[in-house]
Amino acid sequence: MIKSTKTVAAAVAASLTIGGFAHAGGMFTHVGLPGGSSAASFDVGSVHIDSVSYSGTFKAKTVGGVTGVGVSGGSVDGEIDNDEYILFSFSSPVYVTSLSLAHLYTAGHYGDLVNEIARVETNLGSFDLEAASAHAGLWSGLGTVINDSAAIEGHGGAWTVFGDDIFGGPITWLRLQSGNPGGSPKGDYGFVAMSVALVPGPAAFPLLLTLALIGGRRRRGD
Repeated sequence: MIKSTKTVAAAVAASLTIGGFAHAGGMFTHVGLPGGSSAASFDVGSVHIDSVSYSGTFKAKTVGGVTGVGVSGGSVDGEIDNDEYILFSFSSPVYVTSLSLAHLYTAGHYGDLVNEIARVETNLGSFDLEAASAHAGLWSGLGTVINDSAAIEGHGGAWTVFGDDIFGGPITWLRLQSGNPGGSPKGDYGFVAMSVALVPGPAAFPLLLTLALIGGRRRRGD
């Protein structure tokens, strides 16, 4: 069963609060990666984002009512597999507060021999999202993973990881690649959406500290 967009959007909106304070940022989706191109640029708030695909061009694919963007060619056209990847570079450090992926299935579906794994490389290290069962995923980073569409044949194999900061710190780049490369019986999937929050500059910290102190006094006075 596909969860409503409102449910995921509410989770994403909640995750845009870092340490109790809302930080400017926003969401970008697969729509910003035009088919037939191998590079795209766009802005989310004051952050400029450059994206490139390797070993093919961006290509959208819809399975079970869920659309994601992968890379053309390869073992599975329109998904990220083998040595393919999609790289996002940010003009300034950001917290990633949600990441949504699709077409990531458990073993035994669409010819997959193993539970598919999406590997997310960042400047902070490597993180894996595994389709552990039809409705449960394993995420090696921080935050919570929810299933948006069952990871079985005929459904979208869609997942969202969300939280204050799912990588444990601000990042400057992120690369989506296969966690078990080697063709269609292995790991292949697509990108759906990502939400980021800006890292506050040094000038913002005195204000944040003041707000924290005021909030603490109000709670003690209640």
